[in-house]
Amino acid sequence: MRTEATWTSSVFVGPYQWASQTASRMWLRLNTVPGSLAESLDALEQDYDFLLKGDVFTTDVIETWISMKRSKDVAPVNLRPHPYEFFLYYDA
Repeated sequence: MRTEATWTSSVFVGPYQWASQTASRMWLRLNTVPGSLAESLDALEQDYDFLLKGDVFTTDVIETWISMKRSKDVAPVNLRPHPYEFFLYYDA
């Protein structure tokens, strides 16, 4: 971490302010992780070349697994209300 204070665009920046600015710039460059299983499957569908290395998995196995996860896990969850929806709309 930088400890000395610096002058940036005619504004005095101390060590904590510099660290804060650096952290916020780093935050903008970070990639995010998928927020749901469906998003994870979409990301896997876009890029699964790393799983083909070493002949551990085949394209057919990966595509079949993605299809199975969508039909067995994602679709049933999307068809049913979330418990919080019951709390919001059906709880007396």
